[in-house]
Amino acid sequence: MVSSVLTGWALLYTFRFKAKKNTITWFLISACGLTYCYLNYYNEYLCAITGILIIIGSLLSIDAARLTSLFFASKIALSLLELAVGLFQFIKKEPLTGTFYNTGIFSIYLSISAASILHLLLYPSEFPGSMSSRHFRKLLLPLLACIVIVIILNRSRSSLFVLSFIMAGVSLQIPSHIFKRQFKQILVLLMAITVLVYSFSIKQGSSNGRILTSKIALQHIGDHFWWGTGTGKFTWYYPQWQATYFSNNPKVPANLINASGETYIIFNDLLQLLETIGALKMLMLILLLAFILRKKYPRSHPFHAIKTTLLSVALAGATSYPFHTNILILDAFLCILIGLKESVNPAFKTASSNGNTIQIRLLLIIFMVLSAGWWEKYIANERAVLLGGEFDLPVEERKQVYKDSYAALKKDGKFLTEYGILLLSDSTETRNAIDLLHQAKAHFISSATIEATGNAYLINNDYKNAAACYKWLTDYTPGLFLPKYILLQIYVSSFRMKEAKELAALITEMQPKVSSPEVWQIKEYAKAVLSGTYIPK
Repeated sequence: MVSSVLTGWALLYTFRFKAKKNTITWFLISACGLTYCYLNYYNEYLCAITGILIIIGSLLSIDAARLTSLFFASKIALSLLELAVGLFQFIKKEPLTGTFYNTGIFSIYLSISAASILHLLLYPSEFPGSMSSRHFRKLLLPLLACIVIVIILNRSRSSLFVLSFIMAGVSLQIPSHIFKRQFKQILVLLMAITVLVYSFSIKQGSSNGRILTSKIALQHIGDHFWWGTGTGKFTWYYPQWQATYFSNNPKVPANLINASGETYIIFNDLLQLLETIGALKMLMLILLLAFILRKKYPRSHPFHAIKTTLLSVALAGATSYPFHTNILILDAFLCILIGLKESVNPAFKTASSNGNTIQIRLLLIIFMVLSAGWWEKYIANERAVLLGGEFDLPVEERKQVYKDSYAALKKDGKFLTEYGILLLSDSTETRNAIDLLHQAKAHFISSATIEATGNAYLINNDYKNAAACYKWLTDYTPGLFLPKYILLQIYVSSFRMKEAKELAALITEMQPKVSSPEVWQIKEYAKAVLSGTYIPK
């Protein structure tokens, strides 16, 4: 997504704003910067943030008024596109996800766009050209109605919070001669209570899961309090925190166990952002937002919608993950850029001068030097993705592809996991597979990595280390029966009957999310272990 937007913006900037030399140079900086960022750190999130900041950097030469018009036009256009995709999905009786492949984020994006649509609807005279025309306004009300319908159909709580926040803001702006101030306050209070009660009455399991992940993350807020875990590193820490939590709390209520699962985000992006960037940078961000939001404008001023959009993204972050959605991050950064221009000088724009050109070209040289030597890694990555995943190829050919790519991708945890799993198909490569999977855990932790490591130890009849791997899995995903079943079999095979009976008792008491024949077979096996009728071989 970032690469596509970056390419499109470079072309638009080149031909629309007639700054061809600097734009092409900036685009080359972007390409080198993204290549260096991804292939050096193998951090997709850091790469996305870098790409978005590069896009924002290319907008510095535009004044606040033109940026605001661009922002509103893009919100309307993208909302229409998303709703059109959603309509086709509705006709096909598919989940309404738009182009986001997720119903929640689709609904959140549309609800945040409602701020711009409402402002255009209420104050059309503030906008030049076609956006203030009567025909254009006729489009906005049906567009707003479609957004509300999507939110209702998707039963998205986060988008409901956002939409209610926007509607509450509009209600408070209604002139006092229409509604008295006290009536407006009561209306907003009733709206807030209704939304809260309704939100926690739907998808109860999901609500429990979000409360649980936030609780676990809060217990580790002091681990990296001042400086944070680093961009993109939270997803490496959180699985370990969750496994530790369930390991230290064996009597967690069943509803929380069933609400848990394999996850790398906590559905509370405000808390996750604090743990990622640390308290010092979070304080700087809050001060920056306060500086932007402090200035007062007339009700009809377009910057009110910019403010509302920025606050809506933050509000959605309390119960979802908009800071992990590229287009919403771009929206937030664009709002901050417009806010800074409005707060300092709305007409401010960077000058086009020889000095500026020299600075940009110097930056290009720096990025090209940093990116030198990473081409080999890029080619290795592409070969591993395209050929390594071709299951029709003979195993030996696939192994050779991974072997050739190893030197360039030895810090890519996902690549190392895939390579290790492939080597497990050859019993003579088990030791190498274990080494690779341990290397992978230093960069990337997932159920697949730990499960593959446990299976490798089982092949070597190393029951102690296999049990440690599967014990971690049962702690990380305590609601799943299969890891517990395999761990129980390991305990029985290694004659660790005390631990086997404790685990068997736990399995018999577990309530499955969805009943199935496999679950009842596991429960029967556990009962046999408890009763002593199962004799280990």
